[in-house]
Amino acid sequence: MALLEIEDLTIDFRTLAGPARAVHGVDLCVDEGQIVGLVGESGCGKTQTCLAVTRLVHPTGTIRARRLDFDGRDLLRLSEREMRRVRGNGISMVFQEPMTSLNPCITIGEQLAEPLVLHRGHTWRQAVARAAEQLRRVGIPDSEQRCREYPHQLSGGMRQRVMIAMALICEPRLLIADEPTTALDVTVQAQILNLMRRLRDETHAAVLLVTHNLGVVAQTCDTVSVMYAGRIAEAGTCAQVFGRPEHPYTRGLMRCVPRVHHSSASAARLASIPGTVPTIHDAVPGCPFHPRCAYAQPLCAQELPPHVETEPGHRAACHFAGELPEREDAA
Repeated sequence: MALLEIEDLTIDFRTLAGPARAVHGVDLCVDEGQIVGLVGESGCGKTQTCLAVTRLVHPTGTIRARRLDFDGRDLLRLSEREMRRVRGNGISMVFQEPMTSLNPCITIGEQLAEPLVLHRGHTWRQAVARAAEQLRRVGIPDSEQRCREYPHQLSGGMRQRVMIAMALICEPRLLIADEPTTALDVTVQAQILNLMRRLRDETHAAVLLVTHNLGVVAQTCDTVSVMYAGRIAEAGTCAQVFGRPEHPYTRGLMRCVPRVHHSSASAARLASIPGTVPTIHDAVPGCPFHPRCAYAQPLCAQELPPHVETEPGHRAACHFAGELPEREDAA
């Protein structure tokens, strides 16, 4: 059953240079108990898409969608008061910047306890005890002492774990995790990913995981959507997208992943995608990826490609989806 349904989502911003569109007609579905990956380079619109779900887009932005439903409720029709009941309770989000996401004037324990008091009716004593327990779950030692400390007294990695603990403390039905393990070492990263999987298994919650790490997506997610220039370039199960990528951008991302099985130094040289992601002010005609695409044809610079379903559940926005030559970067 679909828990989050996004259809034709667009986000426009008012800027000094004029109106600019950051997200173009995004479709995304997250089922109950499912972990969905959202990948792409920085500036592709992943974070703005997540912020639209929680209605936390900057005030200069305007959200429009044919459908933006959570658990059968239209999020765009909720009042701000109703939306506050959803945030942190039904939908929680791990923000990308742990250094600036915590209030520097309030202790860690108070910030963790507040959602339990507001959403779950806990007493303050119960909430603080649960906060310490939650810190232990995300691998922070001396949790009672840490609850009495302020954000500046913790390292960046610890602050990231506090943000994850805060997002999980009310056991939300949907967890949006925006680069949740960026500042963490691999051991703690594995612990956090296991914690999210356990949340899914125990409560049947869903997770929307935003990351640059394709390995994390392949090991953790059920489905994945690849985003480029504010659009979904390719979507499907992890086996479909990583096993048979049908969009040149997906292929380019996979070529950028380091490999250790090559025998020669030249074969092991790390590849890169030429050029950069267009900004929201760049009007690229046709396919937005065509200036960087090795397979581009004249048609690509003239017409925006439709989404082509190459197999059930696997679609790619490419004029030549299903017709590209066999890739050399099989993984």
